[in-house]
Amino acid sequence: MVKSETTGPSDELYFSKSIASILLKDVQASISSRAVFVLLALFEEDKTKHLVVDEIKAHKAAILKKASKDKSAGLQILAKKLNE
Repeated sequence: MVKSETTGPSDELYFSKSIASILLKDVQASISSRAVFVLLALFEEDKTKHLVVDEIKAHKAAILKKASKDKSAGLQILAKKLNE
């Protein structure tokens, strides 16, 4: 959904803004579930990165700590992106 919304003609990003606000209300719960893939999609997309980058970087230590314990693929990719 994020990719289809960002490739469309509209720059409104209604879905991306809504989902980012929901996921960022509890970052710990988001990174502990499959929602990490949605956060990752928002973080990787240039048009939506600004919606999540500050909050993700604020929780960088927690994300990296969780990634060292949990071998979830999505969490590992997010941790790698944060270290770049």
